[in-house]
Amino acid sequence: MNSLKESAEIIGAEISGASNTFNRVFGTESNREELRNNLFAEMNNVACLTTRECDKAVCKLAQNEELMVVFF
Repeated sequence: MNSLKESAEIIGAEISGASNTFNRVFGTESNREELRNNLFAEMNNVACLTTRECDKAVCKLAQNEELMVVFF
């Protein structure tokens, strides 16, 4: 009986870990979509950028999600 209980606890911990990973990945993707939608507006708030510089930065950040996340 103890062996069955230990096995169930291990399986439960693995399922919990997989669930957390799943939620983190999908949560991150939806968050990144929201960031992409707000990127241009936020970039326009950066002082000292010309329109051209702003456009170039938005294009660069939109192509590299890691950079975009760092920007925000």
